Amino acid sequence: MPAGHPLLPGKLPGSTYRWQFYLRRGLTNTEFLGHVCAFFWRLFRRDFEKQPFQLTGLETGATPLVIALALTAPFPVNCFLTRAERKAYGLRNRFEGIVDHSLPVMMVDDMSHSKTTMARCQKYLLQEGLQLCEQAFVIVDKDVSGHTYGPLPTVVYLFKASQFHLTYEDYCAYAGVPPPAWRFEGSGDAVGLSVG
Repeated sequence: MPAGHPLLPGKLPGSTYRWQFYLRRGLTNTEFLGHVCAFFWRLFRRDFEKQPFQLTGLETGATPLVIALALTAPFPVNCFLTRAERKAYGLRNRFEGIVDHSLPVMMVDDMSHSKTTMARCQKYLLQEGLQLCEQAFVIVDKDVSGHTYGPLPTVVYLFKASQFHLTYEDYCAYAGVPPPAWRFEGSGDAVGLSVG
């Protein structure tokens, strides 16, 4: 972000960001989402062919990713969404969609972060007696120390947040011009990195 601009407020009390991923914007961009899905199925097609699995993620961040992965799979793939809060009425659903209790479940999310959505999703799946795949998938691993996923041994990611050392000044020095509007957007006085 440009010098002199205030830092973006962080999720943790008192924390701030110099820049921030807006993966929700990327997950609503069909071109970006298509590339993520292509990478995912290159990574996991053989695993699926050896042992079919179903897909889930904690609402709402994982919702577009779960649906897109199922739609772009080279074979039929079951998917369902895991609710952050169980419905308070009717059947008190924990899941949206049809769960196949005979198949293991692969959790997916846009990123791993301090809210531990992957750990919460895992907890809900295990409470319902579902078997987990040995791997889970996130687009960006934010390198947050101290987050755990319980017994899950491997979280596969496309990127680590530490790979991105992009600052406003770095971008300007590299490109010779300020970033285009789609790349950095204002939010009041702050500026955030976005995809889309």
